[in-house]
Formats: sequence, structure tokens, C-alpha cells
Amino acid sequence: MKNKSVLFVSVFIFSFTVLCRAFPQVFVYGNTPQETKEIVQNKTEIKTIQSSELNPISRLDSKDNNFKEFTKSVTESYKFYTSFPGKAPELKFYFWYGDSKMDLVSLASRLNLRQDTLASLNRIYNPKKSINGKKLIFPTANGIFIPQDKPNGLLESILKKKCFKPVNSVCYNILGTEFLFIPDGKFDSTERAIFLEQKMTSPLPDGVLSSDYGERVSPISGNMQFHGGVDLAAPMGTPVKACKSGVVQQTGYDSIYGNFVLISHDGRLQSLYAHLSKILVKEGELVVSGQLVANVGETGLATGPHLHFEIRNGSKKLDPNAEIRIKK
Repeated sequence: MKNKSVLFVSVFIFSFTVLCRAFPQVFVYGNTPQETKEIVQNKTEIKTIQSSELNPISRLDSKDNNFKEFTKSVTESYKFYTSFPGKAPELKFYFWYGDSKMDLVSLASRLNLRQDTLASLNRIYNPKKSINGKKLIFPTANGIFIPQDKPNGLLESILKKKCFKPVNSVCYNILGTEFLFIPDGKFDSTERAIFLEQKMTSPLPDGVLSSDYGERVSPISGNMQFHGGVDLAAPMGTPVKACKSGVVQQTGYDSIYGNFVLISHDGRLQSLYAHLSKILVKEGELVVSGQLVANVGETGLATGPHLHFEIRNGSKKLDPNAEIRIKK
């Protein structure tokens, strides 16, 4: 009897495995980015949208017939999602040139679309950024558009790594750029926090400036030397926080910096935290603004417990005073 049970289970597992491989778009629950890419390429129809298929809107009011049609379609899409949760409606696309009176937030409200829908399709990840003169594309339903080319910043990198059920997704080629459309998708709490966050904050709010950015007399050698960051004095073990959301690019030990953490923000800026007593994050980890990443220490070339903090743009070290408020 025991042997028959084992045989039954083995046959069931083998059969299910064969079905999963034969119909991955049906049986997959969560898939890796590579699997998503393969399913998009092999199983999902790509709908091409050319310039001639974009309907122009000249003004955002009822005097514009295309705008009236657009708003009607958006209203219908809400009903569609209610009746068919997770399914993809047939989308139409419109375009409008931004003006100085609106930003992404007010525009989304005017169109009755979510901010994340407009942001992901138009690849604008600063809700307060000027859209004056920019050609903006409007879809007739809410959802997340994930570009399939090289990610443009942190938010797109996160979206591309997420797992989705591809059976409910659609792929669009819009003016030469391929997007995976997740119907009625929206930013999760972390993604929305990153989207709304624009400024850096102090990694050590109660730290006191002990050495500023620029030329100074080195406390180690006694010679004039350029100081590429700021030193913030604080008791040993004081929590050190990420100044902005990003991905941990590197952690380790350096003879000068001691224990350090390097975080990449939006693929352009990096922040460095040095002389740490303890590192609390790992390379490749996503961190959000204000998250605890380390503790103050005096490792490396340090004369006492403090945080050495830098902001970099590639190999160039920027003045942190221009980005964060430092207690002096």
C-alpha cells in the first residue's frame, strides 16, 4: 500500500511538471525576470502603436472632442476592471503637450488616471517635475507600464525585477519602446515612497558637524588636504540612516574609510557612509530613505567616533551641504 502511494505521488509530480513546462503562462504563479522576458517574447502578443494611432488632444476640456472620447473610455475601463478583475481591456492611446500650469499630480487628477499609470508610461519619476512642452501619452485605463529596455533609474529597476502572472499581461510597442502592461497594476508602498521622495535627508539627524567639505588641515597628517565629504560627530553605535532610497552598491572595509556602505540612487548619485562600527545591510539590498543601514564607529583612519558622509556623482565628490541640512 505504501509503495502504491509513493508511485501515485511520483506520477502526479511528474505529470504536473510536464504541464507546467508545456503551459508556463497558465501554471506559473511567480516567475523570475528571465522567465517573464521569455514569456513576453514567446507567449505574449506584442501590440504595436505607431504615431498615426495616437489621438491628439489640444485642450483638456469638453470642447476638445478627442478629450471627451478619452474621458468616456477611461470611465468605461473602471467598469471593465470591476467586471473582469485583472483582465486587460483594449487600450487606446492619446497624446498632449504639457504646459506650465500642470505637473504630473494635477494632470493625473484631470485625466481621472492614477499617477503611477502616467509616470510609468511616460517614464517620469518626479511627480513635481515640469512637463511644460513635453509630449505625454495617455492610456485609456490604469495599469503599470514596465519598459523592456535598460531601466531608467531605481524605480524601473525594481519594477523589472518583480514577478507577475503573465497570463493577464499585454505587451505594447509604443513608438519603438516595448512595455509590459500590467492591467490595473499600481505602485506598492515601497515604490510609491520612492516615487514621492525627491530630497535627501541627513543620515545622522542629531550628529554635529565636526569637519566640513573642502580644504582642511588633516587631523591625521597635519597637512592641508581636500576633504570630500562631511564628518558628523556622534556617540559610538548611533544609528546611521540611508539619506535616500536606493540599492546597496558595495559594503566592506577600507584602510582609510574603515567599514563602509555605498548606496546607489537612481543610477546617478551615490552616498557613502564610512568609519562604521557595524554594517547592517548587504550588497544588492534595496533600502528606503531613513532605513537603518549601519552604526557610528571609528574604524579606519579616524580620531574618534563619527560618520564620514559623502555624496558622489561617478568619481566626483559633491558638497553634501547642497543636498541635506547639516546641524552646525
